[in-house]
Amino acid sequence: TPFVGREHEINLIDDCWRHATQGGGQAVLLCGEPGIGKSRITLTTRDQIVGSDLTRVRYQCSPYHKSSALYPVIEHLQRTASFVEGDSTAARLDKLERLLTVEDTIDSQTMAMLAALLSIPSTDRYPALDLDPEVLRERTLEALLNSLEALTRRHPLLILVEDVHWADPTTLVLLNSIVEQIRDWPALLLITFRPEFDPPWTGEAHVSLLSLNRLDRGQCESMIGTLTGGKPLPQEIVDQIALKTDGVPLFVEELTKTILESDLLFEESDRYDLSGPMQPLAIPTTLQDSLMARLDQLDEAKTMAQIGAAIGREFPRALLTAASELEPDVIASALERLVGSGLVFQRGSGTRASYVFKHALVQDAAYNSMLKSRRHALHGHIAEALLTHFPDIVRGQPELLAQHYTAAGVDDKALPYWHTAGQHAMERSAHEESIAHFRQGLACLARVETDTTVAEQTVELKISIAECLRVIDLIDEAFTTLREAEDIATKFELTRHLARIHHQRGNLYFPLAKTDECLAEHQRGLEYAKAAGSIEEEVRALGGLGDAYYVSGRMRTAKHYFEQCVQLAREHGFSKTAAANLSMRGFCRAYLLELREAWQDGVDAMALAQEAGHPRAQLLGQIMTSWTSYYMGHFEQSILDCEQAQELTLRLGARRFEPQNHFYRALCLHHLGRSDEAMMLLDKAEPVARKYSNRFTLVRILGGIALISKDADRREKALSEGERLLDTGSVSHNHFAFYLDASDSAFDHAEWDRMEHYATRMEAYTRAEPLPWSDFVAARARALAAFGRGDRSPEIFERLRQ
Repeated sequence: TPFVGREHEINLIDDCWRHATQGGGQAVLLCGEPGIGKSRITLTTRDQIVGSDLTRVRYQCSPYHKSSALYPVIEHLQRTASFVEGDSTAARLDKLERLLTVEDTIDSQTMAMLAALLSIPSTDRYPALDLDPEVLRERTLEALLNSLEALTRRHPLLILVEDVHWADPTTLVLLNSIVEQIRDWPALLLITFRPEFDPPWTGEAHVSLLSLNRLDRGQCESMIGTLTGGKPLPQEIVDQIALKTDGVPLFVEELTKTILESDLLFEESDRYDLSGPMQPLAIPTTLQDSLMARLDQLDEAKTMAQIGAAIGREFPRALLTAASELEPDVIASALERLVGSGLVFQRGSGTRASYVFKHALVQDAAYNSMLKSRRHALHGHIAEALLTHFPDIVRGQPELLAQHYTAAGVDDKALPYWHTAGQHAMERSAHEESIAHFRQGLACLARVETDTTVAEQTVELKISIAECLRVIDLIDEAFTTLREAEDIATKFELTRHLARIHHQRGNLYFPLAKTDECLAEHQRGLEYAKAAGSIEEEVRALGGLGDAYYVSGRMRTAKHYFEQCVQLAREHGFSKTAAANLSMRGFCRAYLLELREAWQDGVDAMALAQEAGHPRAQLLGQIMTSWTSYYMGHFEQSILDCEQAQELTLRLGARRFEPQNHFYRALCLHHLGRSDEAMMLLDKAEPVARKYSNRFTLVRILGGIALISKDADRREKALSEGERLLDTGSVSHNHFAFYLDASDSAFDHAEWDRMEHYATRMEAYTRAEPLPWSDFVAARARALAAFGRGDRSPEIFERLRQ
């Protein structure tokens, strides 16, 4: 249909495009109700500038994939790379390489990340990256952003993001970055959405918001005239169209076509006339009715529209054929007629063709034209067709199979796919999407009679949801979810699950610095694990208890639990758990002044972690060796260990460990007489610690600054802030490191009372469970303070020698 009534909007977008091509990137937000013309404006914009020297990227959001992380991006990459069902892994990698070569963004890490995003199995060609899920997610988003920026270095870039009201949470995170970065690119970003979506990007100077109004009477009549080829309709028909469509362009178009295809009119050479008296109900009163009337005229093509509507806004011919019971020639004829109606557009040809409904409302009309029983049967056929003929979709989009089984009313078949979809999302750190999938699984379980098996599945899903909630800091909601899980597990005497629930609740208390509650939960977890006879849960509980005692400074007790954990884990083949907790035993040994044994734990942990494929545990072991080497006075070796730990830290993206790598290297350099270099490292470590490891490492860094800095004011601020942070709750190792370095700083400045103060603080912190480390730090500080005041008695010399 010729374009009517949107000249102002098109001119504004055109102005933004011209501005963007000159280097001042722009974003245009296009808001409007369904059928108001958002897609048409997008299409017109694309067509008007298609002749320009530009690159175009299109992301189409989908109501079927609101919980599929980065679905619009994945669909774009698959389409642009020309993936087809049945492509081998090698073929898909070849196609992806060619695409990235064009974009100038190809490198092995980007290839590995995007291959994982597209569910291409890892190979020796591009092995899976050893990254934490959260780091992998961040770097994948960064790679996608970089690929867009690389495109702008070739030509101006047009980015179309349609129907963002259906976008998944991770895609919205990517869009946030695009909107922020685009101001520096020669690019235009056009985003369309319905009024229920609240865009977070308004208010920026480079962002324009356009809200589409309905057409006025004159514009409606102009649009009707183009549809009739300039032949006038009877005035009463025009009045009815204008009245009933109320200025919604899609309704104007579809109602006019419905009337033209009906028997209400007959065509003369220069006009249309009524074929008889017009009945009150002759003209559909709603857009839905109008679309239904058009579909009813399509016979078998209507059947194709219904099957397609059950598949989605876009439906591949191959899937439609597999889900249909009609003969191929009948399907071909019906699809041809459906495309001819203008209600569906065709992309591609032959068996690889796909079809797109003209508008989401057309899909809705076709879907709603079926009885519920017919819909259930269709979704069942589609699910079985996917399972039989489309393994790539099943592997990459298990949530799609789950949706069809759920819509078919086959909850027992849907459940495992919802569970798998949630796990896949967790592996990508798409936690909001993961929660949505797990909750869909819970909805399936709620529709069946509860027995022990259903109760177990319900509890497992709730535990998984709570874990995701913990990661995204929805702690209260996580507690509520665990309480619900505990009620069910208690009712059905699911002892092993109760062990997991208490372990996870202990993990929730850990960052809240509620040590007593943390200890109590892990203790109950251990009791339930033993009662259930579950070695895995017992190992997990022992490690949790060790962590809880470690963070509170009770290192003897923590070592006891870590030793049990390591022994049990090794006996039963839990190598990754053994490796991680071996390093933790080493840290405890160091505070018992068993430094050589602690160093050996670090070496053993690295070897075991490398064998088990657990890079994070390997990092802990490397940190352990650098730490103990420093305190044993092996400064050069400690520096080498710190450098190796830092390389592994950067590879894993584990930013919270980065400051302490700099910290121990700085202390070594200071003792080697290279204090200026040491201070540079602490300057580098401090902002990272504040951002990524405030409670974990910052106080250590402040103690190092107080010891090494030549700036008296900065030293004083570091000492003051360090004590304040310790008073508000901090991990035990910060207490132990800070009081030692603060005492040495006080000694260097002849602050004898201050040294006594730090000794008292150290003793108070470990009063519940004294340690050789704290005894040493406190006794050393008091002896040095006494020496500094002039005490040269034999007793002082003896204390200093000890």
